[in-house]
Amino acid sequence: MNFESLDAALSTLLAGDSSDAGPSMDVIRNQLSGADGSEKAALVLRLCDAARMSDMGVSGKLVFLAAEALFSSGDLASLDEVFREIREPMRRRAALNALWAKPPSQEAGEYAVRCAVENLSHSDHRVRTEACSVVQNQAGWKTDVALAIPGLLACLRDREATVRMQAGAAVGNVAKGRRRYDLGSALQSLQTNLSDSSPWVRQMAGWALWQLAKKRVHDLSSVPSLFSVLSRQDSEREDRKAAIGALLAIAKISDAARLVVLQASRAAELRLEVREVDGLLRKLEKVS
Repeated sequence: MNFESLDAALSTLLAGDSSDAGPSMDVIRNQLSGADGSEKAALVLRLCDAARMSDMGVSGKLVFLAAEALFSSGDLASLDEVFREIREPMRRRAALNALWAKPPSQEAGEYAVRCAVENLSHSDHRVRTEACSVVQNQAGWKTDVALAIPGLLACLRDREATVRMQAGAAVGNVAKGRRRYDLGSALQSLQTNLSDSSPWVRQMAGWALWQLAKKRVHDLSSVPSLFSVLSRQDSEREDRKAAIGALLAIAKISDAARLVVLQASRAAELRLEVREVDGLLRKLEKVS
């Protein structure tokens, strides 16, 4: 292990030189990936010690690197010590962010999900947001996230828009996977979020409803709400795209569903000058 380059990278980070933060983190990450068990443990300890002495921004970066190394190597006992020690929200968020990757084992994936569950109701909304992201990522890696579903669905109704947005993204990713979960109780909250003031919340709600409808999980009462996204003067391309995807997926479920979507399209005050809306109406006529 090259301790000179490691110490130089740590010194740069601790000095707060943001222009060199990326390269310095790459140096530390490379040192971690090339270290064996005992060396990696010693390096993680040094990172955690440095994190205690640094400002919050740098500390979060160091915690992320340490947690990422421990998770990727499957050292869950040491990772658990890191989580037990860090209470400050910024550091806890950084540690959760490190659980983004493909777990090295089923046990590691289950550990990541448990960490998410413990933080979905955290008092800091940034931590809750990151916990939703952990569920989203682990679902993408085909980890069983059943334990996190109740907390995730509660986050769809969170007071903070960033949490509602990330929860919607997570529900969509869970629905998209091959594992089957009972997500029917998410439909009402997602429908409510279609009228959110945040376009990102609307987009993720529409996308989640789209993924659910492709698995034939739907509620026809959401159709007018999906069209309302297309009627908004402040709608953006991505939230319109998600709503259109959901409407087309619902229309393909059955003849009755297609009829409901067609009738709602005629009743809605649509912005016909918007290209995506015109495309939707053409596609609806072709759905069989």
